[in-house]
Amino acid sequence: MSEINPCMTCGACCAYFRVSFYWAEADDAGGLVPSALTEPLTPFLRCMSGTNQRQSRCAALSGDIGDAVHCTIYENRPSPCREFAMSGENGEENDACNRARARYGLLPFLGFWPEENLALQLSVESLIRPRFQRWLRDALMQCEKSQRQRIIFELAEADVCQYIGRLQPVMRLVNALGVRVAVVQAGLTLVGTSWIKQLDAELIKLHPGLARNIEKRSENQLLVQSLVEACKGMPMQVFATGVRSRSEWLVLSQCGVTGGQGEFFAASQPLDTNVKKYSQRYSV
Repeated sequence: MSEINPCMTCGACCAYFRVSFYWAEADDAGGLVPSALTEPLTPFLRCMSGTNQRQSRCAALSGDIGDAVHCTIYENRPSPCREFAMSGENGEENDACNRARARYGLLPFLGFWPEENLALQLSVESLIRPRFQRWLRDALMQCEKSQRQRIIFELAEADVCQYIGRLQPVMRLVNALGVRVAVVQAGLTLVGTSWIKQLDAELIKLHPGLARNIEKRSENQLLVQSLVEACKGMPMQVFATGVRSRSEWLVLSQCGVTGGQGEFFAASQPLDTNVKKYSQRYSV
């Protein structure tokens, strides 16, 4: 039995982007796309009906987004639809696909990156809202447990400290679902470390300002050491971010930091701009 194409349980792209194409692709000009399902844009461009409006949805899309959908003109669909790749297809990520799915509360296709972790920055203020918690629970339950274990929620330290009491029950839910938690921007503000023992997090990521010239700044060294010391005896690691030089990393590792990110480890990579622009709404 063949597997169902993941696109047939999604449909988000068909209800997010404007699908515009050369006018001659329509059947009244010798093409294949049913002209009755199109509307003119310019003397040279058409678009699929329903996609050139604020609440976009292609007239050829049938079904419920995120559940079961299909294209009623699939064999005669326009070129943008033929060329639009599902994120993860052939091992390539498609940010447009991810953004469309996010618009409808759908997670990226994690199954196509079996070795990769997905780090998501979440607002603590959203996380403590019951309505968001219900949505999050339902969204995560769409994923297999092995996939949920590769998701890392990143929460800002300042917000964690402010809402620690209200966060704890939410963290129990998140941990029960197998999702991991990281606290980021640690050390940005002078707050205590008591929250560390109250939050079941896996990782603390230091604010990049702490790494900057840390070999010359004893106060930053002391702050990093205090955070590392507070994590002792707990399954929690401290990572540095924004590390630019060997001297910075040497001091950080001597302070007990177990990992890092930054130019010292790998140069920044530019975004891949070799992507077709399917409509005026789609930009990279």
